[in-house]
Amino acid sequence: MRGRIRGRSIQLKGRYAVPAKHHGKPASRPAKRLERLEAPPAERAAVAQTFFLDGPCPGENELLAAARKAGWRRRGGERIFVDPYNEMKKHWSEAVAVALWTAGTRAVDYPVHVHFRWIERNRRRDKDNVAGAKKLIIDGLRYAGILANDGWEHVVGFSDDFAVDKERPGVEITLHPRRF
Repeated sequence: MRGRIRGRSIQLKGRYAVPAKHHGKPASRPAKRLERLEAPPAERAAVAQTFFLDGPCPGENELLAAARKAGWRRRGGERIFVDPYNEMKKHWSEAVAVALWTAGTRAVDYPVHVHFRWIERNRRRDKDNVAGAKKLIIDGLRYAGILANDGWEHVVGFSDDFAVDKERPGVEITLHPRRF
C-alpha cells in the first residue's frame, strides 16, 4: 500500500511504513522540511478514538542519552550541529502520523483525555522509563494535525496501563472526549 504523508512518499509494509525508494535506490539528499499533514475533518460527535503504535517506544533513559549527545561535530572538514534527540522526535512523530493515517483517526476540535496502554516484551524496563515516550506521542498527534495544540486547553489529562506481550509490543493510545 502506498501513500503520502507530509509530502513524502511512503510504502506500508505490514504495519510499518518505510520511505518509498526512487528507482530502487534510497534518496541520497536529506528531506526538505515537511509540510503539515492534512488530517480528516473533525467529527461533530465526540467519540473515543483508538490507534496502535508498533514497536517498543524509546524510554526516558534513551531520550535523555540522545539529548546529552547533542553538539558540534566535524564532518569532512566542516562543523555541523548534531542533535540525536530531535532526529528521534522527528522519527517518532512521523511514526505516529503513519499509525493515525492507517487507523483512520479523525482530527478533534474538543479537549481530550489521552489513555496510554504500554505493551512491553518483558518487565525489564521500569514503568516510568517506558512512559517517557508520552511526549513524543503527544507531539506526534499535534504534528499529524489530530490535535490543534498540546496545551492545557486541548489535552486535559493522561492515564497509563501496562501489559506484557512478547509477540506484539507497542502502545495503544485512546483519545477520550472531555466536554466542559
